[in-house]
Amino acid sequence: MNHDENKINLESLIRKIREVVTARIMIINPLEVQCLMEHVGEIEPFYNVTYVHASSYPEHPSWENLRFLELFPNIRNLHIYDRKICSQSEAKRMTFDGIKNCPNLEFFHSTCLMLPPILSGIEFCTKLRVFSSNTVYNGD
Repeated sequence: MNHDENKINLESLIRKIREVVTARIMIINPLEVQCLMEHVGEIEPFYNVTYVHASSYPEHPSWENLRFLELFPNIRNLHIYDRKICSQSEAKRMTFDGIKNCPNLEFFHSTCLMLPPILSGIEFCTKLRVFSSNTVYNGD
């Protein structure tokens, strides 16, 4: 992808996120997150988003970290869905980098992780009331 295409994709994604006003729900995939994180220093945080649903399907890269959350400081509800199909020996453990920037987080739910996440940073989420993480067990 050339520089002009990358810039157009980034601008389109930022416009999509900024338009999340009424529902305040953002559904995002790892490719969109990667685009945001390449320009994190240039982007003002998205204060209007209070619910983030981050979905990854088999064709997407697996979630390795939540560093992108530094762009969503007002989220109260976070759902991570990761369905990268691989063996547990190939799976990468997700870290909570970035979640420390979400002090208002009340609900966290993850589904289909291949390995339990590393929870460093979650201690900053002092309003957290519900934490649920489902890890796939394939009999290994």
